Amino acid sequence: MNRRQFISRTTVSLAVLPAVVSTASWPASQGGRFVTQAEAATLDALCARIIPADQHPGAAWAGAVLFIDRKLVGYRREDQAVYRSGLEAINRASQVLLGQPFTALTEEQQDGLLQRLENGQLPETRLSESA
Repeated sequence: MNRRQFISRTTVSLAVLPAVVSTASWPASQGGRFVTQAEAATLDALCARIIPADQHPGAAWAGAVLFIDRKLVGYRREDQAVYRSGLEAINRASQVLLGQPFTALTEEQQDGLLQRLENGQLPETRLSESA
């Protein structure tokens, strides 16, 4: 699975996200039902790049990480390995190329890294369909 497919699946999940969900109900110090604390932080940063806050609230305000986490232990269980390996690949690429985890990068660096992944410029971090 490439970044475009990963983002497509994530975006579909986010499209049905109710606006009343808040990440405030999920303490940042804890992992979720499926994602770990570190994975939640990476997923939050990723979602913030896909649906950033502008004149309208973004993914963080909508509780995207909480929503995705709940779906991954519910009817989207088949996507657990894809999310886990995808988040790991993003962080691995970030560490190799920029020496920092994805969450520590600037928005511009995050966008640049995601663009490189989408363009297949990092074959060692491709997402596996079997993952």
